[in-house]
Amino acid sequence: MQLKRAKRRTETQDIELAMDLMVVFSKTDDRNADTAILERLASKLELRTVADLKVETVAVRKLVKERAGLSAEAKVPSLVIPHEFLCPISLEIMTDPVIVATGQTYERESIQKWLDSDHHTCPKTGQTLVHLSLAPNYALRNLILQWCEKNQFELPRKDIKAGSNGSSIQVKQKISSLVQNLSGGIPPLVQLLSYPDSKLQEHTVTALLNLSIDEANKRLIAREGAIPAIIEILQNGTDEARENSAAALFSLSMLDENKVMIGSLNGIPPLVNLLQNGTTRGKKDAATALFNLSLNQSNKSRAIKAVSYQHYFICLRIKTWE
Repeated sequence: MQLKRAKRRTETQDIELAMDLMVVFSKTDDRNADTAILERLASKLELRTVADLKVETVAVRKLVKERAGLSAEAKVPSLVIPHEFLCPISLEIMTDPVIVATGQTYERESIQKWLDSDHHTCPKTGQTLVHLSLAPNYALRNLILQWCEKNQFELPRKDIKAGSNGSSIQVKQKISSLVQNLSGGIPPLVQLLSYPDSKLQEHTVTALLNLSIDEANKRLIAREGAIPAIIEILQNGTDEARENSAAALFSLSMLDENKVMIGSLNGIPPLVNLLQNGTTRGKKDAATALFNLSLNQSNKSRAIKAVSYQHYFICLRIKTWE
């Protein structure tokens, strides 16, 4: 059956087909009646004549009856995976969720195939991606792992493919060596954070965010005194600089000592402010940063106080307007 097979195809050349199917099956997307999409699907599924459609219809009805019969016999409730844990492209539970520029989350492998096939838009929203960076969604991954543990659900394992010139260990060593070479640029980058140029600050925070993926760099960035400057940009920078500042604080806070430092340097109130007043992506970056920082008990208290203060301030402004 063409439709059944198509839903399982996830190769690079089939990404567009998967997205078209997602639009057609959506109950909320108003594009599901788009003639161009239906024609493209019919072509790819080789349903070119009325006779083809009739054969496919009979096959679908037969499949529905068979499944209904099996369900009636088995009467075993199936485990329903929460919708937010599924990749919008592959429709499978995510093992390595990443965030794109629009704030949407996808499985890394699926979105990377989409980008590698020369697409520069967000598959779910259709918006043009202002950059092609992929930020790990650690908060969602933790939630998925907790759900899997609670429901005794085993995540699918991803095969690690080694290159023809060496094993995965050798590849890891090469990456580690490259990161160490780049680490020498951290001290001058930290100094540039205080430079009075908003665009330069924005690019510098982005560079430090990328470097902070390495654990050793997390320590070096904090030791060089970057955290106070990043918090300052989080408060007063451009929208993109604020977004990347929140993402950088989240990345740095993966180390317990940095959680304490960010909290003690008053980094939580501007994150709460971004969560309430930022862009869509800024709110998501702030939420993931606050989630991670709140794993520290002192920071949890600071976050509660910051939220309470914001609520009080809003109420005070409303009273003033009355």
